[in-house]
Amino acid sequence: MNLSAFTLVPRFDRSRWCVDFTQSILGKFSLLLIFTILLFFTGYGHIPIAALFVAAMVLMPRQRRYILVIASLGYLAIGFTPFHWQAITKELPTFLTSTAPESLISKFFCAAAVLLFCWGWTAASRKRNTGFYLRRPILTLICVFLALLVVLSYLPLPEYIVASGWVFLVILSR
Repeated sequence: MNLSAFTLVPRFDRSRWCVDFTQSILGKFSLLLIFTILLFFTGYGHIPIAALFVAAMVLMPRQRRYILVIASLGYLAIGFTPFHWQAITKELPTFLTSTAPESLISKFFCAAAVLLFCWGWTAASRKRNTGFYLRRPILTLICVFLALLVVLSYLPLPEYIVASGWVFLVILSR
């Protein structure tokens, strides 16, 4: 048995029939229906909204970038993390004035994160003063902010690092 031609994912893009079918209206709606059905198995809570945005991208391919930005901002607004912004405004004064050992650990990590970020930014700008991050500083800060947002939202980090990271993100977003 020759396994050199075996692929785990079939090459549907090489089949002329599959390509023609998926470019038709019936094919697009079939793929959208399959996507929506498979999304139910993930346990994702916003299936109708996700399916609606995917349908909009399928039906209006020229506006795909704008739809993707609107969908991403809407997803951020819905809140995909277990951390709520109302909680930080309520808990932040207590966090800042508390002298409990748990609070001191979080304050240390938050201060260390701010200092490391500032040191890294300064060191990088001294080493290479024509880098992309200096030519486009706002875009770079937005990318850093979004990367930290994703890390704090999805990685299984200790609670004090997550709390410190969210405080850092609030400070960075200002």
